Amino acid sequence: MRRIAIDIVLLLTEEIMDLCLAINRESFKHGKGRFLMSKEDFVPHISLTLGCIDEEKLPEIIKTIESISQDQEPLALKLEGIGLFQRDDGKRGYLKINISEELRNLHKKVLDAVSDKLVKCDSADVLIEGNITGISITSKNILNNYKESYAYEKYNPHITLCSYDSDQFSKDIDFPIKSTASKIALFQIGDGCTCRKLVYSSNMTPS
Repeated sequence: MRRIAIDIVLLLTEEIMDLCLAINRESFKHGKGRFLMSKEDFVPHISLTLGCIDEEKLPEIIKTIESISQDQEPLALKLEGIGLFQRDDGKRGYLKINISEELRNLHKKVLDAVSDKLVKCDSADVLIEGNITGISITSKNILNNYKESYAYEKYNPHITLCSYDSDQFSKDIDFPIKSTASKIALFQIGDGCTCRKLVYSSNMTPS
């Protein structure tokens, strides 16, 4: 039975997408890019739940996302600035966001709804282009231990910029920036827990 690695995410507005892509592209000009982002591949996002599933469970999970979306108001977001994660290969940049109670509740709702379908990943085959990239220890750890180590009270969402020293390429941006998120999506991911292949998306449309 084939398994795939997925990320259920909030998609960003066009304005915030463009902001992320601009920082990412500027970083590449200075030799500080990690993955080249776009609106189709290596897509900017806010993660709600990560893990591996048996591919045959995908239709059921899509129905769950659709149901949650139909009962969910769009979320207000506030981008607070640039943060940096220190890693062995450098300082990886991300956009810091305000973690509202509404965002935390949505994360919990999504994870609770799909957690019984999450399984362990055993090889890079669960990833997009996993046969080329392999699977890093960090990615495997996140996928296999998300609920225990990264969720609920440990939930720390952000918007990865797929670049290093991102604060150097965003000095002209006036933070904080207010925005909204009104779409939930499901991606098959690549190594680095990057959103590579859009599988499904649904607008938040509460009745």
